[in-house]
Amino acid sequence: MYSQKLTKDAFFASNAKNTDSFEDKMLDFRETYQDFKIGNYYINNIVLKFYNNQDLNDLYKENQSYYKNLEDASSAILNDIHNDTLFVKSLKTIRDNENGFLVSMDKIVEEYQKMSEVKVNKLQQMQLLFHAASFLLLLYVLFFIIIPIFGRETKSIV
Repeated sequence: MYSQKLTKDAFFASNAKNTDSFEDKMLDFRETYQDFKIGNYYINNIVLKFYNNQDLNDLYKENQSYYKNLEDASSAILNDIHNDTLFVKSLKTIRDNENGFLVSMDKIVEEYQKMSEVKVNKLQQMQLLFHAASFLLLLYVLFFIIIPIFGRETKSIV
C-alpha cells in the first residue's frame, strides 16, 4: 500500500511544482516515505525472524531490489526537492519499480497464505482428534459408569 501511496504522492508533488501547495505535497510524500521505510524495517527485522521460512526469505530478497530502487529515488527527491531533472528521473524510477515491488509483494502474500492454510489444517486435525477423544470418553462414561449404575437392582429392606 505504501508503495502505491508513495508513487501517488510523488506525482501529486510533481504536479504541484511552482504552486503554493508544493510544500504540503512534499510533506505528504516525506511522511509516506517514512512509513514505507518503517514498514520495510518491520517486515525484514521482525516478521521474517518470527516465521523463519526460507521461501519467505528468498521472496523478500527479491523484493528488496525493488524496495532499494524506490527508497533511493525517494531519498533523492527529498534531498534536493528543487532539482527538476533529478525529480523527473527519480519519479520515473519510482513509477518503473512500483509494479515489480507490488508483484513481488503479491508473491509474499501468497506464501503467507500457504503457511496459514497449513496451520489451519493442522488446527482442524487437532480439533477433530479432540472431538473424537471427547466422544470416546463420553461413550466410556455412558457404558461403563451410567448404564451399570441404573442396571443394578436395588435391595429393599423389608
